[in-house]
Formats: sequence, C-alpha cells, structure tokens
Amino acid sequence: MELLQLLKSTSGEYKLKKTDLPEVEWGLDAGLGAFLYTILDQNRLKSLSADLYERLRASYFSAVFSAEDQFTALEDIVKEGADSAFPVCVLKGMSVSRQYYPRAELRLMRDIDVLVQQADVPKIESALFQQGYKQFSENTPEYYQGHHHTMPFYHDERKVWVEVHIDLFRKGSWRAEIPAFSTENVRREMMASSLDGLEVMRLSPELQVAYIAAHWVEDFKPQGGLFALLDVMFLLNREREFDWDKLLRWTCESRALARPVYLLLDNLRRYQLAEVPADSMAQLRLHCGYGFFLRRFIFNKVLDKYYLQRGVYGKLLNDFTLDVIWENVCRPGRAPYLLAVVWDVVFPRNHAERYHLGWHWRRFKKFLGLSSCRVDGA
Repeated sequence: MELLQLLKSTSGEYKLKKTDLPEVEWGLDAGLGAFLYTILDQNRLKSLSADLYERLRASYFSAVFSAEDQFTALEDIVKEGADSAFPVCVLKGMSVSRQYYPRAELRLMRDIDVLVQQADVPKIESALFQQGYKQFSENTPEYYQGHHHTMPFYHDERKVWVEVHIDLFRKGSWRAEIPAFSTENVRREMMASSLDGLEVMRLSPELQVAYIAAHWVEDFKPQGGLFALLDVMFLLNREREFDWDKLLRWTCESRALARPVYLLLDNLRRYQLAEVPADSMAQLRLHCGYGFFLRRFIFNKVLDKYYLQRGVYGKLLNDFTLDVIWENVCRPGRAPYLLAVVWDVVFPRNHAERYHLGWHWRRFKKFLGLSSCRVDGA
C-alpha cells in the first residue's frame, strides 16, 4: 500500500491487508487518521485490528468536532470584520479545506490564520479579546515585534488558536524577500470569495500554491507535513483555469521561490497525484538554477523515508539534522548545499552558544554516550 496513492481512493474503497497495518499506523501518527477512516473498508479494518479501528474512528470524530469549532470561531471573526469594515483574508488550512477538500474535517489544522492590513490589527485584536480569547506564547512580546503575525490568541472553551497575520512571512527572512510575497503583490492577489456562505477574501490559486510550497520547505514536519501535497493536489484538480504563466513569472523573478514550487509539483507528478504541464515543469526547472539535482535528490529521499515511511533515526540522522537538511534545500546562500548543511549542524542557527567551546564539548560527549544531559540543537 502506498500511503499517498491510498489517499486518492474513494470512501470505503480500499480492502486492507494485514501487511498494510504498519503503514496505516504511521498514517494515523502523521495526521491522516480522518482521511484513512473514510477511505478504508471499516469492517475489514475492524477484523484485522479492532484497536487501530477505534483509534482511527476517534481521530475522525475529533477532526469533525474540531473543524466545526474552528469554523464557528472563524465565522465570528469574519462577521466582526464585516461589521467593523475591515476585510479578513483566510489563509492556509482553513481556506483550502473548505474550498478544495471533499470534506473540511479531512484537513487538520493547528490554528486559524487570517491576514489583515496593519491598520486593522487593533480592531481585530479588540474583537478577539471581546470574544473571550487570550494572547499566549512561550516567546516574549519582543519576539513579535516585526513578526509577520501578532502573538497567538487562544480560546479556553473552544480550544481554538487564532493567528492574526500582517504579512505572509517574517520581515528579514529570505521568504519575505521573494517579490511574489511582497505586500503589494499579496494585495493584488487577494480575491473576494465565499466560505460556506461567508464573504471572505482568499489568495489567488496561483499565490496559494507559491505560499504553500514556500511554507512547506521551512521545517521538517513528518507529522502534518503531507498536507502541503494534499492541499495542492486538491487545488490543481479543481482549478482547471490555473494560470501557469503567472506562477512562472514569479518563479522567474526569484530562484528562492522556484525551488520550493518545483519540489512540491515534482512530487505531485512523481506520485501521480496531479497533472502538471510538462512545458511548465521544464521552465520551472530552469528557474531553479544550476546544481539543483543534488538538492532535489536529497529532499526526495527524506520525503520518501521520513514522511511516507517511519524512517529509523540514528545519532547522525535525527530530528535536528533532518530539519537542517530539509530547510537548507531552498535557502538562498553562496555556500554549496552540503557545506551549508554541515555548517548549520555544527553551528546551529539562532543558538546562543553556537560558537562556545564548552557547549560543543557537551554535545560531543553526548554523541559518544558519555553524557545523558539534554543539549539543545544536538
């Protein structure tokens, strides 16, 4: 059973085999429990593993209730926006789940992401406070100065998180420098839309693909990371008038955008999840620049082994090093890819002690098994 191929099946269609159970277990851990519950022959699953059946069933109904609570929360935000005359643009999972997925509950979401203009931030934050939300984060308030969203909001009763975005990416990051994600272009690509009867703004399908791709390569996330592929799969299969020329113009302007978009679309083609015009892929490949073959090869190996299979970790290949390998595939820089990976493994980005000899000695002792203490970034 190929996990991604299975997700193309229709409700109750797939007749499970006993050898498929480990893959179903991994799919559940990867956030696809609701999907699998609707696709698998439930009687067959129950006969093979009653425990796994109950876990998938619980995952499905949890997703249903969560999707309902999140949509109710979004409805209140959008209505407040309409009453207070500020437009709300819905981002990420909340947008694509109800626009493209067969059922919204199949697309798990950690939070609701909305984009507003800087001038409207006090209005929407005031509305959230009045609705019973509180701001909460492990980061300090200073962390959110210049950030692309304000400190997250949480509702104790609804168990819903909301992030209020001013931009798509943090200022100063390499993604924020991509012309397609400039404030001006994002405003041009926002379009009026309907979300289950609500009047909202959405990003254009082309900018959705660019945004999903650039966000996907940011962090190594086997749990939940497959939704980037599914989001674009459902989008392309529904958007028959997709403007490939527009997307190609943006990737021609920025190699930093061309690479994540190519990797995402390349894997959709590789797993036969969506059709992408061959001439568009050829142009996109040219926009990635020379020397991209190694990056693509390593990226796909990580995807195959650690996203689609439960890859075994070791001392060298662990969450930290895989994250460094993943995020450097598309990160711009003058250093060759492998050198950049080695440098970031040895001297982790944003780590206060990255150049301190004592910290490196503790890491080395832990690697040799001479120390049991926790060392961040190791």
